[in-house]
Amino acid sequence: MKLPDKDEWEEAWTGLDEACAFKNFFGKTLQEALELFQTHALYYQEDLVYMPEKPFRYYFRAYTHYLWSDKSRGDSDGASCYLSLIRIRLDDHPDWLDSTWPDVERVLQKLATNQEFYDASPGIYGSFSKKVDRVLAKRTKAQQGESLKP
Repeated sequence: MKLPDKDEWEEAWTGLDEACAFKNFFGKTLQEALELFQTHALYYQEDLVYMPEKPFRYYFRAYTHYLWSDKSRGDSDGASCYLSLIRIRLDDHPDWLDSTWPDVERVLQKLATNQEFYDASPGIYGSFSKKVDRVLAKRTKAQQGESLKP
């Protein structure tokens, strides 16, 4: 997968949130994006929500890689937000996750079985295991073509 060019950002810089995503990520390599997530995943993960398809598919891999790595130890917010981002994408563009789903599923299993690794208190963040079960059920519905909207 190649670095997204300006045309693939589809004029994403026209809205405020989209402009922020463009400013933070345009022209960044996967390694540079990974470094952003390592410094402040909570801040940078939000940019993924506002990216068009090709940049999202490219940079989402860095976020996934970050959460799989040991560098994400103790990042409760980064881990929790990953679950939210997956739910958002399953609601609006489930196909955007198709190419990375094996890696996503691996991270989801880590979240479900190692919540303490992320220092994510269930009293604050809820049960990652239950959240992952809901995400996987939503993915199954998306694959079956069912409506995901409540």
